[in-house]
Amino acid sequence: MSVNNLNKVQPFLQWVGGKRKIAEQLAKLIPSGLHNYYEPFLGGGALLFFQVQDKFKHCFLSDINLELLPAIMP
Repeated sequence: MSVNNLNKVQPFLQWVGGKRKIAEQLAKLIPSGLHNYYEPFLGGGALLFFQVQDKFKHCFLSDINLELLPAIMP
Protein backbone atom coordinates (compact mmCIF):
# COMPACT_ATOMS: atom_id res chain seq x y z
CA MET A 1 0.00 0.00 0.00
CA SER A 2 1.40 3.39 -0.96
CA VAL A 3 0.79 6.47 1.15
CA ASN A 4 1.37 9.92 -0.31
CA ASN A 5 -0.19 12.28 2.24
CA LEU A 6 -0.40 10.57 5.60
CA ASN A 7 -1.87 12.83 8.27
CA LYS A 8 0.03 13.08 11.55
CA VAL A 9 -1.40 10.27 13.64
CA GLN A 10 -0.28 8.22 16.60
CA PRO A 11 -0.11 4.42 16.87
CA PHE A 12 -3.26 2.98 18.38
CA LEU A 13 -2.11 -0.64 18.66
CA GLN A 14 0.42 -2.31 20.88
CA TRP A 15 1.98 -5.08 18.86
CA VAL A 16 3.95 -8.11 20.00
CA GLY A 17 7.52 -7.52 18.88
CA GLY A 18 6.67 -3.89 18.15
CA LYS A 19 9.20 -1.11 17.69
CA ARG A 20 7.46 1.48 19.89
CA LYS A 21 10.06 1.36 22.69
CA ILE A 22 12.99 1.72 20.28
CA ALA A 23 11.37 3.95 17.64
CA GLU A 24 13.41 7.00 18.63
CA GLN A 25 16.71 5.12 18.31
CA LEU A 26 15.67 3.54 14.99
CA ALA A 27 14.57 6.90 13.56
CA LYS A 28 18.07 8.29 14.23
CA LEU A 29 19.54 5.53 12.03
CA ILE A 30 17.54 6.55 8.96
CA PRO A 31 19.76 8.61 6.64
CA SER A 32 18.62 12.05 5.54
CA GLY A 33 17.96 12.83 1.89
CA LEU A 34 15.75 9.81 1.21
CA HIS A 35 12.37 10.31 -0.48
CA ASN A 36 10.70 6.93 0.07
CA TYR A 37 10.06 4.90 3.22
CA TYR A 38 9.39 1.16 2.94
CA GLU A 39 7.92 -0.67 5.93
CA PRO A 40 7.64 -4.42 5.24
CA PHE A 41 6.64 -5.22 8.85
CA LEU A 42 4.09 -2.53 9.70
CA GLY A 43 2.51 -4.13 12.78
CA GLY A 44 1.24 -1.26 14.93
CA GLY A 45 3.18 1.29 12.88
CA ALA A 46 5.33 2.63 15.73
CA LEU A 47 8.32 3.62 13.61
CA LEU A 48 6.12 5.12 10.90
CA PHE A 49 4.30 7.26 13.44
CA PHE A 50 7.45 8.36 15.26
CA GLN A 51 8.48 11.33 13.13
CA VAL A 52 9.33 9.10 10.17
CA GLN A 53 6.16 10.05 8.29
CA ASP A 54 7.28 13.70 8.23
CA LYS A 55 10.62 12.90 6.57
CA PHE A 56 9.45 11.14 3.41
CA LYS A 57 7.49 12.06 0.32
CA HIS A 58 6.12 8.53 -0.08
CA CYS A 59 5.57 5.73 2.45
CA PHE A 60 5.03 2.16 1.27
CA LEU A 61 3.46 -0.05 3.92
CA SER A 62 3.12 -3.80 4.10
CA ASP A 63 2.37 -6.52 6.62
CA ILE A 64 1.45 -10.18 6.39
CA ASN A 65 -1.75 -9.29 8.27
CA LEU A 66 -3.64 -7.41 5.53
CA GLU A 67 -6.37 -6.37 7.99
CA LEU A 68 -3.94 -3.90 9.58
CA LEU A 69 -3.59 -1.69 6.53
CA PRO A 70 -7.21 -0.49 6.31
CA ALA A 71 -7.19 0.11 10.07
CA ILE A 72 -4.28 2.52 9.74
CA MET A 73 -5.18 3.87 6.31
CA PRO A 74 -8.97 4.16 6.10
